[in-house]
Amino acid sequence: MSATSAIGSTRAAPIRTVLDPDLMAFEQVWAAAGSADSVFAIAPVELREAAGATVAAFREDRPPAR
Repeated sequence: MSATSAIGSTRAAPIRTVLDPDLMAFEQVWAAAGSADSVFAIAPVELREAAGATVAAFREDRPPAR
């Protein structure tokens, strides 16, 4: 994603935020808050709720390369 919604952001206009459905298979994922020392572990469900994200598939399945 090129633009993500910051958790607790005070933007005037909301940013559409999507979460890859493949992340929901994990118990825990790692998220970052803009710098190398702002990385944190979070359950995908909690991340979705905190970011107000929509779970949406946006990958393209392609046949294997020959």
